[in-house]
Amino acid sequence: MLRRLLSVCCLLIALPAFAQEFEQVNTTSPQTLEHKTLVTPSLAAPNISGTVTGTPTIPGATLPNPTITGTVGGGATYAGPTLTSPTVSGTMSGTPAIPGATLANPTITGTVPGSAAYTSPTLNSATLAGTKQFYENIVTQDAYVDIATAAASCIGKVLVITKAVTVTTNLTFGSTCVLHIVPGAGSLVFNANISANVTHLVAESLYPIFSGAGCVVATPCVAFTRGRVVYAEWWGGGVTASAAANTKAGNLAILSLPAGPLGGGVVQWQAGTYDHDATFYTSGRYVTFRGLGMLSTRLRNTVQARLNHTLSCSGTTGYIGVEDIEMSPSSTVTTDHDMKSVNFNIGEAGSGGVGCTPAANSVLHVERFKSTGFNFGPYTDGGTSILITYAECVQCTIRVHGQTASSIADPLIFQNTRMAVVRDSDLSCDSSTCDHALYFIKNINIRVTNNKVSGFVSEAFKFIMQDHPGVPEPAEFLAENNEFRNNGSSGVVTIDGPVSLENLVWRNNASYDNAFGSTSQADVYIEAINLGKIRKCDCSHNYFENLTQQAMQFSTEAGSNIDYVDVTDTHVNVWGTSATGTFSAINYGGNGTMKYAKVGGFFNGGTYGKAIHGLMQGGTGFTKVDAVGIFTENMNPGVPASPSLLQTEMGGSGTFSPFLQRAYCTTTATGTDANTSEKDLATFSLPANLFFTNNAGILIDAWGVTAANGNTKTVKAYFGANVIAQNAVTTAPNNLGWTIRAAVHRVSSGNQTYGANMMVGAIPQAAGVGTVAVTDSLAITTKVTGQNGTGNANEITLQGFCLYFIPPYPIW
Repeated sequence: MLRRLLSVCCLLIALPAFAQEFEQVNTTSPQTLEHKTLVTPSLAAPNISGTVTGTPTIPGATLPNPTITGTVGGGATYAGPTLTSPTVSGTMSGTPAIPGATLANPTITGTVPGSAAYTSPTLNSATLAGTKQFYENIVTQDAYVDIATAAASCIGKVLVITKAVTVTTNLTFGSTCVLHIVPGAGSLVFNANISANVTHLVAESLYPIFSGAGCVVATPCVAFTRGRVVYAEWWGGGVTASAAANTKAGNLAILSLPAGPLGGGVVQWQAGTYDHDATFYTSGRYVTFRGLGMLSTRLRNTVQARLNHTLSCSGTTGYIGVEDIEMSPSSTVTTDHDMKSVNFNIGEAGSGGVGCTPAANSVLHVERFKSTGFNFGPYTDGGTSILITYAECVQCTIRVHGQTASSIADPLIFQNTRMAVVRDSDLSCDSSTCDHALYFIKNINIRVTNNKVSGFVSEAFKFIMQDHPGVPEPAEFLAENNEFRNNGSSGVVTIDGPVSLENLVWRNNASYDNAFGSTSQADVYIEAINLGKIRKCDCSHNYFENLTQQAMQFSTEAGSNIDYVDVTDTHVNVWGTSATGTFSAINYGGNGTMKYAKVGGFFNGGTYGKAIHGLMQGGTGFTKVDAVGIFTENMNPGVPASPSLLQTEMGGSGTFSPFLQRAYCTTTATGTDANTSEKDLATFSLPANLFFTNNAGILIDAWGVTAANGNTKTVKAYFGANVIAQNAVTTAPNNLGWTIRAAVHRVSSGNQTYGANMMVGAIPQAAGVGTVAVTDSLAITTKVTGQNGTGNANEITLQGFCLYFIPPYPIW
C-alpha cells in the first residue's frame, strides 16, 4: 500500500512536467500543446501549472526540484524521470502508468483515488497523511510523545508497535484504531494496576506481547471489547514455559475476553504440551478452549490436589466449549481428589471449590476431546432449575482412574440437564477401579449412541430420574449401538418418584463378558420405584455374551408401573455362569404393575440357565407376556428354558390366559396285533424338565374304537410307569368308541398329582385320581396301550393321541 501511494506521488510529479510542450522557450508563460514532441528538454527548477491533456511523450527529461500544481488527467506515458525532493499536492485521476520512478524524501498530501499501477518505486522516510484507504493511515508509536498520546490519537489509523513500550496509564484503543504489534519486536509492558482496552488487534500467535507487573490475574492488563481468538503465548505462555507461567497466561487469556452472552471467544492452544499447576477458570466468560487436535495439543496438570481441575466454571457462565484438545494430569490421579478435566457445576462451591452459577439455557460442548488419568472427565450440574439446556461429549476418548475397586471415578457425569448427549466415544477405566462410565442423574432427555465402554466395576451406564418440582417430566432416555466389555453390568435405568418416563430405548447394544460387580444381578436392570412410571421400553435387538448372571430384568415396586416392554430379537449366548442353573436370561422383579411384555430371540444357555422366567407372567409379573419367535438350545438339564407363553383375552373379561401348547399329536390309526400281548398304540417321551416348576402340567387326549365282538379288551393310559386311566367297568366293549382325558401337574420336584376320566360308549369308567412320584428332571414316557383277551388283530384301534403342555398359570 505504501508502495502504491508513493508511486502516486511519482505520477503527480511527472504528469505536468512531461506533458508540457513549447513552441518557444518560455518558462513563465506555459502553453497547452497537443500531440507534439519535445525532445530532451533541460528544465531547471521550473514552475509548472495549468492543465495538461492528451498523450504527449517526453523522453529522458531531467526535472530537479519541480513544484507541480493543478490537475493532471488523461493517460500520459512517462519514461525514466528522476525526481528529487518534490512537493506534490492536488488531485490525480485516471489510470496512468509510471515505470521505474525513484522518489527520495517525498512529502505527500491530498486524496489519491483511482486504480493507478506503479512499478518498483523506492520511498525513504515517507510521511503519509490524510489517506482514506484501509491501512493507508499508518503510524508507529514513535510519531507520538508517548503511548498514551498515541492511543488517544489513534482514530481511523493503524498504530504499529515496533518495540517494547512501557504503559504507565490506563489506555483505550478505540473502535477505529487497529493496534498492530510487530512479531518478535513490539510489546506493551504494563506497570502495576495499569490496563488497556483494545478493540482491534493484529498480532502473531506465538509471540509474547503483553507483560509487566500489571499483567496478573487479580488485575488483568488487557481487555478486548469484542469476542475474539486469543493465545496464551501473548501473556508469556507456551509449550516451553513453566506450569505457573501457563496457568497465569491461560487465565489472563480468558479474562481478556468480554464477559456475558454477547462476549466470549476462543482460547487457542497450539501444538504441543502445556504444563499448568492450577485450574483455568471461566470467570463469567462464554469461552471455548480449542487445540489443534486431541493428539496434537495437550494441557497437562502438574499438581494433584482436591478440586484442581483443568477447566472449570466460575462466576456466571452460559457456554463452555472444549474442542480438539487433550487434558490430562502429569501422572495418573491415584487418590480420590475429585479432579475433573472439565467442570460446569452449580454445586462446586458447596464442595469447597470456586463458585459457579450456570446461566439460564447454558451449554457444554465437548468434541474431539481426550482425557486420561483424572477421577472424572466432563462434569455438569445445572441444579434443580435445570439451568443447563444441553451437555454433550462427541468423539471423546476418556480414561479415568479410581483409588479403590469402588471409587467414584466416572468419565462423564451429567446432572440436571434438559438434553445429555454422548456419542462416538471411547470410555474406559485404566485398572477396573472405577464406578460408572456415564452417571446421568435427573436429566430430561438422554441420547447415548455408538460408544465403546469397558472396565467399570458397577453399571457402565446409570440413568436415574427423580422428581423435579416445576420442571418437565423426562421424555426419552435412549441408549443405542453401544458396546460394553468387562464391566460390572451394562446399565441401570431407574425412574424414582412420582414421574413418568415416556419412552425408554435400549436397543442394538452389545454386551460381552460382564462380571456383575453391581447388585442388580442383571446386565440391564430397568426399574420403576416410588410411584415412578415407564410408559414404553423398546429393549429389542440386543446381544449378550458370556454373562455371569441374567441379561435383562424389569422390576417395579408397589404403586409403580411399567406399561409396555419389547424384548424381541434378543440374542443371549451363555449366561448365569456365576451360579449354574439359577438365572433366567429375561426376568422380572418387584410387586408393582407391569402390563405387557413381548419377548423373542435366540437363547443359547451354554448349559447354564433358562430363557424366560416362567413367573414373569402373572402374579407379580406382567399381566400378559407374548413369546414372539423364541429359539433355545444348550440349556442346563436341571433348569429348562421357560415356556413360550402365548396368551389371549378370555372373552370380554379383560383377563388373559395362555394358549395350550401342543407337545405331540398323532391321528394315525393303530390296532392291536393278533396276540394277547400288551401293545403300545401311541407313545411320546416328555422332555426332561417339562415340569420345571410347581403347577406346570400336561393334558392327555386319546380316543379309539373296539371290534364288534364280546371278547375282553383292555385300554390303559400311562404316565411314566403308572397307569392313570383304564376301562375297569366295561371290560368287554363290543363295537364301542372310547375316550381318555387326563391332566397331570407337578406339586413338588419329582411329585405329581393327576386326574383322569375314561368313557367307553356312554359308560364312565372308574375315575383315576391320585398322586405319582416320577423324576421330572428326566424324560417321562407317556403312552396308551391295548391288550386283547383273544388273539385277534385290531380288537382295539387307537385313532388319536395328543399331548398339551399347560403353563403354570394362574397360580404360580
